[in-house]
Amino acid sequence: MLIGLNDVESIDKAFESEASNFITKPLDWTLLTQRVRYVLRTREMSFDLRRTQPRLSQVQRIAMDDIDGCIFTLQQLKDKGINALSSAAQD
Repeated sequence: MLIGLNDVESIDKAFESEASNFITKPLDWTLLTQRVRYVLRTREMSFDLRRTQPRLSQVQRIAMDDIDGCIFTLQQLKDKGINALSSAAQD
């Protein structure tokens, strides 16, 4: 958002209007250039995040399935171990 005033009230109103950034007049071209670069870099990171999110979710599901499988296997081994100990104790 571009505003002509540099007072706190005007800046607050800009943010209340859902502005995510602002620059005041007169324009400081160096500052404007840096802010535009920042916005473009942030936009690119946001796109990258959206692009990788499905893959991350898939990897997390696979990891959870592997953990569930390991827990199941450990439970079976534990049960077999207890059964083997019980059988040995009865003999």
